[in-house]
Amino acid sequence: TSTAFPMLTGTLVTVAGFIPVAFNKSNAGEFTFTLFVVIAVSLVVSWVVAVVFTPLIGVTVLPKAMKKHAEHKGRFAKVFSSLLQFCLRWRWMTIVATVLLFAGSIAGLSMVQQQFFPSSDRPELIVDWNLPQNSSIAETSRQMGQFEREMLAGNPGVEHWSTYVGRGAPRFVLS
Repeated sequence: TSTAFPMLTGTLVTVAGFIPVAFNKSNAGEFTFTLFVVIAVSLVVSWVVAVVFTPLIGVTVLPKAMKKHAEHKGRFAKVFSSLLQFCLRWRWMTIVATVLLFAGSIAGLSMVQQQFFPSSDRPELIVDWNLPQNSSIAETSRQMGQFEREMLAGNPGVEHWSTYVGRGAPRFVLS
């Protein structure tokens, strides 16, 4: 169809807008990569559905001859038409108002806290325990058990601990 390529272009531009954050090597990139994948796949699949399945369903479900619509405009169409005519009649005022609103938005941006993720206030210590390559999970578990008994158990400064052997810790902690 004539709208498929422009829709694909808009979809890919939207997906491309998330690339800098998704592939960033910071915490933000690590946390948002999966979000980027979900958004990218959702947008591409929605484009495929819009271009392939929606016309197919329309041909299958809709009647061959459509009923004629009423000649009079509805309330929403009347209000929108009046607003559009006002904006076109007073186009310079509309442009100035739009520029002022945009400038006000930019100025107001300084009042918004600029932090991608809030600081974590949980006092925690992460220990990465690395053994030589090809070490068994059983040996790693044994050494971690020894570390827990000797360094963590009975330590008054340690309230809780978690050990993950053979897999990573959860990336998101909801607390």
